[in-house]
Amino acid sequence: MRPGATFVSVALVVAFSVGAWFLVRWLVPEEDPPLGQRATVVAVRDGDTLELRADAGGPVLAAGETVQARLIGIDTPELHGADDRPECYATEARDALARLAPRGGTVYVTADEERLDRYQRRLVYVWTEAGVLVNERLARDGFARRLTIPPNDRHDTAITRAITEATARHRGLWQTCQH
Repeated sequence: MRPGATFVSVALVVAFSVGAWFLVRWLVPEEDPPLGQRATVVAVRDGDTLELRADAGGPVLAAGETVQARLIGIDTPELHGADDRPECYATEARDALARLAPRGGTVYVTADEERLDRYQRRLVYVWTEAGVLVNERLARDGFARRLTIPPNDRHDTAITRAITEATARHRGLWQTCQH
């Protein structure tokens, strides 16, 4: 081979690979935007409810709007159960959500078909800055049960798989609480 031919060959392979990657990213639509609409966590209310403030206007929240946001697809034990005491694993679920979405932290939200629940909370899927779907992670780590209310089921398959795994491995509430 001539001097420099190896360099040119490697450069062509790299250029082709990068070009192919961009082409695939452009042609293959994603289910959700890479991260969704940016929001700041104002407070963690319980294991499946956050108070969020929109950093800018977008498809889920209006600019500067602060809302109660309910995570879609999961249900965590209640902090204030029937006897006004925390249900089994309620505190752990709230703390897990606070670790994934800490007060003052940035999260990204997307919606599903319905925007509000019967309590007028915004229905959302929440992602961390690292791209972790919080709804699914809480299920996978054993902090939540499945709660699918059609038509809000975009991520139901992933959440169902996560809960199946948590149950089989006796994680979190699946080990500690009576069912």
